[in-house]
Amino acid sequence: MILNTPYNNVKAALIELALLSSFLLCFMLERVLTEHLFITLFPKNYINGLVA
Repeated sequence: MILNTPYNNVKAALIELALLSSFLLCFMLERVLTEHLFITLFPKNYINGLVA
């Protein structure tokens, strides 16, 4: 039991890290898709916003 505890901590940390990274990846993907959709729908407004 004592030998197993560090391994369980590492496993829990890895699972937490995987969940966090997947959440961040989904968030970034959503941002990119939303921006791409916005450019597709309003290209003129987006270009004017970039220039200004």
